[in-house]
Amino acid sequence: MRNFLLGSAALGVVMGFGLFADAAEARKATKPALKVSGRATATYHIFSNKDDPSLGGGKGEKGYGSHFAMEDSRLNFDVIGRMDWLGQMFYDWRLGITGDTGVRYNSTNHNPIEENRLRIKGEWGTVLFGNAQGVENFMARGAFGVMGATGGFDGNFQTVINRPSGVLLTTDLVGSTKYATKVSYITPRLWGFQLGASYAPNSEHKGQGKDGSAHNRTSTKSSPPEAFGLSNWSGAVNFMHEFANGFSVALSATGLVSHTKSAAGSTFNSTNLATANQTAIRERAMSYAIGGVAEFRGFELGAEWIDNGDSRQVKNLNQLRNLQNDPGITIGKFDAGEAYSFAAGYTYGPDKVAVGYYHSERKYNGIKAEADIYSVTYDRKLAPGLSVFVEYNKLGLNTGKAAVDYDNELKVGNSDFSSGKNNNDTHAVALGAKFKF
Repeated sequence: MRNFLLGSAALGVVMGFGLFADAAEARKATKPALKVSGRATATYHIFSNKDDPSLGGGKGEKGYGSHFAMEDSRLNFDVIGRMDWLGQMFYDWRLGITGDTGVRYNSTNHNPIEENRLRIKGEWGTVLFGNAQGVENFMARGAFGVMGATGGFDGNFQTVINRPSGVLLTTDLVGSTKYATKVSYITPRLWGFQLGASYAPNSEHKGQGKDGSAHNRTSTKSSPPEAFGLSNWSGAVNFMHEFANGFSVALSATGLVSHTKSAAGSTFNSTNLATANQTAIRERAMSYAIGGVAEFRGFELGAEWIDNGDSRQVKNLNQLRNLQNDPGITIGKFDAGEAYSFAAGYTYGPDKVAVGYYHSERKYNGIKAEADIYSVTYDRKLAPGLSVFVEYNKLGLNTGKAAVDYDNELKVGNSDFSSGKNNNDTHAVALGAKFKF
């Protein structure tokens, strides 16, 4: 009798599973289909660098002149499907290929794959897995989203300027994992609110499948060497609402935390300042940002505040001070810096104009390193997907002798590091065309 009951139960389970499978098969909707999209920007840069002569500067390494570039190029292959199970669900796979023809990651890796991820989206939320940006990037709102052309203070000016030692020039959180392999979950939007979380085991693991050591790397693969993150967690919450009069608002708070791995192994080496810098114990990454954008009848206003705390900085400065071969460099405080930005824009028909301001400051070897950037952008649409633009950036970048000396001493110990750079009063103009489909 017991065997009969067990057999009957098993048959019932099999039949039930078969009926469930048939029902699920019937609920299948569209067969996955390929969609191709992309973008490219052709830019003509005109620039003038003026390093501080009191610190031995001149025009610096990039000087002044002009520069042609193909920038922000990307080709996306999306295979998209839909099914009706647990509510309507969409699923897709994206392969994003960068058009950057320069060296990526290091001198031996020219891998053009930038994004490679799977996504499933339903009434219960969205799951992302693979090489994709984390919620701290794509859920953030701020002044950077208002600027046009190449992005103004968040754009491509860095390709033509001399960046002084220690100066912070980014709207990204220090510790952001960018396209490292990760998993993310984003909730449905309820009452205007949406929450998201991402986890990346290793900030330098970018999809390597056959490299068995990729997930357990003990030293950086970047050049120059950089500290990187293990057990990287990020979170975000944003709020979006459009009122009846056409006024809309988007607000966000993002943050991240991770363990920091020194650039070159886990054993401290005090041979010189460069090796001490690469092997010293570093602070955990703990950064956050708050920002928002408001829109009304073509007008946009945006703002953002970033605080990176001591993220990834050397934890015990005595590990730098007490060297076997003391170079005589005074070692002072380091932090990862703070930044705030504002922007205003107006769109009228095919034209958009925007102005923005960015300020950052941080401690770098005991001195204050600061940036002030004033940006103006203008875009005009010529046809669907095609536009032209003009951008102007004025940059006041200030550091000090202690920061320059520190970077120069790092380069003495390791040629992969950049030489120290002085204060720089820079003007950068960008003209060009953008194509998007």
